Amino acid sequence: LLLSTNVGVPPFPPPVRNGNKLVFTWTTGSLQSSTNVLGPWTPTGATSPYTTDMSNNVQMYFRLSNP
Repeated sequence: LLLSTNVGVPPFPPPVRNGNKLVFTWTTGSLQSSTNVLGPWTPTGATSPYTTDMSNNVQMYFRLSNP
């Protein structure tokens, strides 16, 4: 899990773990995800809070982007 914040977006607070799930919260920007830290990055279309399931064992990276 990598949390990254692009320039111009407030810091990305760490997610909260709840069993096999991670809950992300943020106040501004759009959440993007990728299976590779170098991208390509895809908008999730999610709103805060966003919950993702970690039990599928897929490596995922998340970042906030300033639209």
